[in-house]
Formats: sequence, C-alpha cells, structure tokens
Amino acid sequence: MLNIRGLNMWKMAIIHVICTAYKRPIELRHAIDNFLMQTNNRWMLNIIHDGEAPTEIKKIISSYSDLRIKFTETISVNGKHGHPNRKFMLEKIPNLNIDDYVLITNEDNYYVPVFVEYFLEKTKRGDVGLVYCDTIHSYMGYDVLRTQLKENFIDMGSFIVRLDIAKEIGFNHEHLSADGKYAEECAKMCIVKGLKTIHIQKCLFVHN
Repeated sequence: MLNIRGLNMWKMAIIHVICTAYKRPIELRHAIDNFLMQTNNRWMLNIIHDGEAPTEIKKIISSYSDLRIKFTETISVNGKHGHPNRKFMLEKIPNLNIDDYVLITNEDNYYVPVFVEYFLEKTKRGDVGLVYCDTIHSYMGYDVLRTQLKENFIDMGSFIVRLDIAKEIGFNHEHLSADGKYAEECAKMCIVKGLKTIHIQKCLFVHN
C-alpha cells in the first residue's frame, strides 16, 4: 500500500498515466512537472522510453524522488508511433481498484494544473466509464478541437477511461490514427457495461 501526503492510493480512485518518451529530455521534464503541479495528487506517472534512454534523461528521472513516478526502458526501439509500448504498459499496470482510470499520452503534451481535479470530479458518481475534454491541437495551428469519441476527432491524451475497460480492450492498433480507434472501442465498451461517457467542454489539454 502506497501512502503519499496522507493519501491512501489504493482506496481512492486514481489516474494511471502512461507516458511514452523518446530522446526528448526537455519535453520529458515538462511532462513530469505537469503532473507534479496538479491540484489533485491522485495520479501515478508511468514513463516508458523507446529503447535505452540517453544519460541526460536518466539524470532527469533520478532527480525526482516522488514515488508516483515510474520509469521503464525497452530493450530495443519499437517505433510504430509508440503504440507497442502503450500496449505493454497497459498490460503491466496492476488493476487493484475497479474505480481507477488510465490516461495515455506522450512526453511533449501539456496538461493544465486542474486536469486531474476536474476529471476525477466527474467520476465521483460511480457510473462513469470515460471522461474527455476539448483540446488545443498543434495539427490545427493550436486552434480548439471540439473532441468527439471517434477517429480523427480525438487525441488519446484528452480522455481517461476506467482501467478495467482499457485492459479488457487492450491497445491493439499500430497505425497513426490509433487514438480514435482506441477511443471508439472504449466508448462502445462503456455502452455495453452501462457506464456513462462525460464530455468536459473545456480545453484542459494541449497536444504538441
């Protein structure tokens, strides 16, 4: 059982963050700081580097003492937009609490400080399978993307889904638009299980 700042992490819903990384130390430090600055500390950050990490990145990781930050390196570079590493980490995360959620992202994305707070607030009713928000998207010249749970209208970094659902579905796509396919599958599974999907109509996530 992990206790951080008086918080019993295994008896309260938390967000397990899967963050893929590849040789971008500055972006990775920003990603870690993004979560350390969250107003709600119910998160676990699981970083997976594609292949052996450069010395600079290892030094950055070792500079943080927070037990919620976990770091993994793959034996070789898997490529394919980082999707094989997402699949691996999703399978590795223990499902100890049915109320936990998972968020999949990259090291170059940005989250506003209230992201975790706002998202977990929406899950309190207990019948919520997926929560998503609008996005400031780099592919649109940093304009607003009003997200939808379908291919080409959502980035995986803008939604959380219950961990048990994510594990049941798995991350099985390796093409560029895998985000949307994964979101569609998660949304459909929520319907099957009688769980709600909630749209936060605020831009709490910046895709880079």
